[in-house]
Amino acid sequence: MVGIIELLPPRLLGNAIDEIVRGSITGASLTRYILLILGSVIIIYLTTYIWMHKLFGGANLVERLLRSRFMDHLLRMTPPFFEKNRTGDLMARATNDLRSIATTAGFGMLTLTDSTAFLATVLFAMGFLVSWKLTLAAILPLPFIAIAMMIYGKAVHQRYTLAQDAFGDMNDQVLESIAGIRVVRAYVQERLDEKRFADVTEDVYRKNLAVAKMDALFEPTIRLFVGLSYVIALAYGIYLVFHNEITLGDLVSFNMYLGMMIWPMFAIGELINLMQRGSASLDRVNETLSVEPAVKDVEQPAHITNPEEIAMQDVTFRYPSSTIDNLSHVSFSLRRGQTLGIVGRTGSGKSTLLKQLLHEYPAGSGKLSISGHPIQDIAKDDLHSWIGYVPQEQVLFSKSVRQNIQFGKPGADDGVIMEAIRTAAFDGDLGTLSDGLDTLVGEKGIALSGGQKQRVSLARAFIADPDILILDDALSAVDARTEAKIIENIRNKRSNKTTLISTHRLSAIEHADRIIVLEHGKITEEGTHQELLAMNGWYREQYERQQLAGPFIAKSMIDNHLLAIEQPFYETTASSEAAVYNGKDYKREGRAPDGDRTYADGTLTVTRAGEVTGQYAAVPLSAGELFAFYKPEMPSIYQLIVYYMIFLVISVIMEFGKTYWLQSSANKVIQRLRNDVYAHIQRLPVHFFDNLPAGKVVSRVTNDTEAVKDLFVAVLSNFFSGIITITGVYVALFLLDFRLGLISLFVVPMLVLWIVLYRKIATRYNTIIRSRLSEINAIINESIQGMSIIRVFRHQKQTKQEFEDLNDDYMKHQNKMLNLNAFTSHNLVNVLRNMAFAVVLWYFGSSVLDGTSIISLGVLYAFVDVLGRLFQPITGMVNQLANLDSSLVSAGRVFELMDEKGEPVTDGSMPRYKGNVVFDDVSFAYKKDYVLNNISFKASQGQTVALVGHTGSGKSSIINLLFRFYDPQKGKITIDGQNVKDLPKQWIRKHMGIVLQDPYLFTGTVASNVSLGDEQITRAQIEQALRDVGAERILAHLPQGFDEPVIEKGSTLSAGQRQLISFARALAFDPAILILDEATANIDTETEALIQNALEVLKKGRTTFIIAHRLSTIRSADQILVLHRGRIVEQGAHDELMELKGRYYQMYQLQQGAQSAPDTSGNNPLGEAIRTTSSFAGGGV
Repeated sequence: MVGIIELLPPRLLGNAIDEIVRGSITGASLTRYILLILGSVIIIYLTTYIWMHKLFGGANLVERLLRSRFMDHLLRMTPPFFEKNRTGDLMARATNDLRSIATTAGFGMLTLTDSTAFLATVLFAMGFLVSWKLTLAAILPLPFIAIAMMIYGKAVHQRYTLAQDAFGDMNDQVLESIAGIRVVRAYVQERLDEKRFADVTEDVYRKNLAVAKMDALFEPTIRLFVGLSYVIALAYGIYLVFHNEITLGDLVSFNMYLGMMIWPMFAIGELINLMQRGSASLDRVNETLSVEPAVKDVEQPAHITNPEEIAMQDVTFRYPSSTIDNLSHVSFSLRRGQTLGIVGRTGSGKSTLLKQLLHEYPAGSGKLSISGHPIQDIAKDDLHSWIGYVPQEQVLFSKSVRQNIQFGKPGADDGVIMEAIRTAAFDGDLGTLSDGLDTLVGEKGIALSGGQKQRVSLARAFIADPDILILDDALSAVDARTEAKIIENIRNKRSNKTTLISTHRLSAIEHADRIIVLEHGKITEEGTHQELLAMNGWYREQYERQQLAGPFIAKSMIDNHLLAIEQPFYETTASSEAAVYNGKDYKREGRAPDGDRTYADGTLTVTRAGEVTGQYAAVPLSAGELFAFYKPEMPSIYQLIVYYMIFLVISVIMEFGKTYWLQSSANKVIQRLRNDVYAHIQRLPVHFFDNLPAGKVVSRVTNDTEAVKDLFVAVLSNFFSGIITITGVYVALFLLDFRLGLISLFVVPMLVLWIVLYRKIATRYNTIIRSRLSEINAIINESIQGMSIIRVFRHQKQTKQEFEDLNDDYMKHQNKMLNLNAFTSHNLVNVLRNMAFAVVLWYFGSSVLDGTSIISLGVLYAFVDVLGRLFQPITGMVNQLANLDSSLVSAGRVFELMDEKGEPVTDGSMPRYKGNVVFDDVSFAYKKDYVLNNISFKASQGQTVALVGHTGSGKSSIINLLFRFYDPQKGKITIDGQNVKDLPKQWIRKHMGIVLQDPYLFTGTVASNVSLGDEQITRAQIEQALRDVGAERILAHLPQGFDEPVIEKGSTLSAGQRQLISFARALAFDPAILILDEATANIDTETEALIQNALEVLKKGRTTFIIAHRLSTIRSADQILVLHRGRIVEQGAHDELMELKGRYYQMYQLQQGAQSAPDTSGNNPLGEAIRTTSSFAGGGV
């Protein structure tokens, strides 16, 4: 309908020009033409608004529905899916690819329907209203366009798929770097990490450049063939005018129609490009959506009221990515109310066994049953409703403490929450949190200590009061006192419910009704605690190792050399006269006065307003005679056509060069911008990442910079070429007629005002849109990281609803932008263009009517044509306003990140220091409340200093200060007498090594995770480091050994295996100061002994700091600091502290299994004053 109505203004203008040419125009007819043009314009405007709103609103809906379906699909997926698909790539598919699909559904459908229908309507009008001959001639180049577009389209599809894959890889690189930021900083890998990212962005650049080459061919190709259509239409049209087959008005209308064909021709080319991009994105999304869950519910699941018995019968299981059996012929049975303990060496299969109960992997051979029913026959929702699960890795969400615990029981009131907190022994720590239950824990619980995170996870499981409680090494980060309290609570409150506990601390499962020992996935020992002790096997050996009389483990871990190893560092004018024959020869008869001409009986009569103004003896010319009359004009016309073709070819070549250069430059600028942003991220303090989810940081580095690229590729090019074109058009208008040029100037201030007002409204919407997209990225990332918890606690609906709230708000503001664009954009330009034509018509018509001005038809024709050209660049500029504002908003977000105060990354190094560390009256707060108060101690070269104390007492905070992840507000820290604030952070860290409480591995191999890609570390050093920490035995079953691929976060390796690799990493980097932050929490005691035996000879001359809850790891320490609520309350060697019979003594007794001494918490003096026996007490309290 719109296409048909849009044909009216050109036809009306052409008819009016014919009347002006004949001199028959009247005031009434002039008014009628103008009103008809304006009326059709209003109808076109309103109709266009409606279909734009419906069509693009539908596209936004498609994007929302697809993103909703994508998230729903992720929530149904099981671990094998996430092991094969990296998080960053999934985020790219959920944002960039879905946006590409929505653009295709919106603009693509618009183009497909509007351009094709409009093109057909224009062709119909050209054929029926003007000339079929001229129309058929003008469209001869169209088939060549179709052939070229098909060839280009296939190439774009292939290249765009590769470009999107590269974009996903870039997402992964950023996400991994942010998630492992502490490892990157601790090992001074900022420069190397920047280089790795630069390599990734170079790959993105090259693949986008390949796409750009094809993009650059679309418009020049269309321009070439459209230019040929103009040449054909002009040449053949003149021929038809000269042969009296069409009138000058017809030729004006035809050229306007031909001009109207330019947009659909370009649009169809863009459509093919767009559809190939959308198709490539759709393929990527469908690839994800087509994956079925590895485990599905059966059609008729078993109905079980309560799980009375769990039984494994000869179960053998292998992970989909594994080449060996991870469980082999495992059998046991467990009745309701019983507790099963699972122990074994690191990587023996403990977690694998427990995960069988979650039923998230395809079942192996044998039978796992609950109440006699195979687990495959039980609906997963029913199964998970019975289970409370605490995994090895504490998974917390960026919500409050209350909301994290309510995961286990949505809607639970504070009374129920507090009961779960008390069961998890977290009530004492809750009072130290600034906002209590409303304290935001940050992404992955970054605001809490390891033990606090673990106990919030426990509370989340306890509040569900599950029939089956699964604790997968869930007490590794809590101290002995807290562990004992939690175990006692479990025994008291779960006497009639089933509990399974895997652990390295045998004290946690001594009470179990049955204990099994695993080795390489097989049960090698089983029985009760006493029965296993009587066997004199591995269990008894480990039990004795874990008593305080056992060997001291974990002094200094690293180093084959004591000397420093320096490691250098490394974006017609047609005649107004009539041709008549006076009987003798041809002559050009003047047409003054103008009027309506009629011919009868050899006389040409000119009338005006009903009166005869002239009569001429004339004979009508035949077509041949008329052509012969005009033949002298032809050479000059041909010459002009040749010039036109030459300029056309030049413009096509320049158009290709411009587009390719622009896209190449834009991609290079964005590559540099991304590299600069990434480099700046490496300079931001660690606490910045504690407060901003990784998904949001990724969104700024990738999605926002991608939006900025549009500013260069589309917006600036359109504005730049548009301004040049507009300037040229105005020069032509003024040359044609000064007064008409002045009248046309109204467009300029209107365009400026338009842009200002548009941006004022659009910026508000786009800011929210970009923010919501960032939050969508964050929730996808966090959901993937915590998918096991979401599924086990049946929180899919709540997570989906949180996602839908963001998704709906994103679409709501997209639709607000749509309303703005539908009211403005090319729709409003169309109104202005036709109004301008109406003004020109009024001006010319009035001049003819009152006789004040006679303008040649050539000027009139040229003016209409040039004025039409004026609005082509304006349309292009206005259509880019949405991209302009979105790009500027995204640029603002990027530069907001760049404006964050960073810290210099200093190259070079300092001589290896001895490692004499002094904390002098140090106080520190992460926010308002101090977590360390007046800390003073001295650690001399070669000494081992142990930090012990209740979870959250400040142990890890001391390490954060030593590494200068943070700086203290009071006091000072020195190394070899130098204030650490006076030294570059990288120089200090260069001679430090750390094994973090939560080991982080990067995508690569086992070997690459030891060296972190540092070329200074040789293959021999890597292998030696792995052998020294006992990893050779633990990782021996891996098919490719030390070259075994490691996927994202090392998720296919056990926690203990990941920790061993982290140990080897620290060994390979040769530190003068070694920090072990609960580094053996996930390693069995036997492996600890192996590490100690292998590294005992390397501990001389190295200062070592150990945070530990196992007192076996710190008994032989030169100095033990006992912390409580951020203060040192006891200080000395083991024997000295035992004599004090204070807090340390109680911990000792607890780990010995003796009767607990009186509690020293609360107002006991032990909790208020320092007890020290060491020679250096410093400032004490």
